[in-house]
Amino acid sequence: MRVHIQLGDDDFARLVELAAGRLSVEEEGRVRRHLEVCATCRDHLGWIEELAGEMRGDTAKPSVLEASPAEDPDLDARAWERIRSSIELDSPRQPWQRWEPVEDDSLLVRQAAASGEWQPTSIDGIEVRRLAVDRSGASLTMLIRMAAGTCYPAHEHAGPEECYVLEGDLVVGDLTMQAGDYQRMEAGTEHPDQRTEGGCLLMLRSSSDDRLIRP
Repeated sequence: MRVHIQLGDDDFARLVELAAGRLSVEEEGRVRRHLEVCATCRDHLGWIEELAGEMRGDTAKPSVLEASPAEDPDLDARAWERIRSSIELDSPRQPWQRWEPVEDDSLLVRQAAASGEWQPTSIDGIEVRRLAVDRSGASLTMLIRMAAGTCYPAHEHAGPEECYVLEGDLVVGDLTMQAGDYQRMEAGTEHPDQRTEGGCLLMLRSSSDDRLIRP
């Protein structure tokens, strides 16, 4: 039986984000260097990864999340809820979740049409191209290219999302958007499945912390 020594909220958050694959490359490196010298954090990470495996169906054991926080007094209630929100809805990491702000003093960002690179997502037929990441890293601007017949799953917005259709069609619930149409949704709202009949090209400004509702 592991002993869960109380960690600070930020420390626990980083371990959960590491297990969920949501840390930037730089931050992941810092956390892993800390794990080399901290047995307590290694123990917590092992427990979190075990729990994540149960929640993804990797084991046949009943999930420890069926217990209430009060039945595990060594686990802080806020950390418990963080595990629920970060791992229960866990989904494949998308390219934009690893994009970092450009570290320079420029107030102007330019990108030539021929210089951008399209990156695959976890969904076949959907690609993204980075345009810009805010200095805070909390929001980003990108192009999304969806092949005919593809669908992006329902997701929850961690921040405002703005979508402008450049080409083709985008079906959002009962609404069909065409080239020139614009939509904005606020933080905390949920987008239903988004699909395209003939393919589309979108310009999107969104949060880097949006989460899929259904993996």
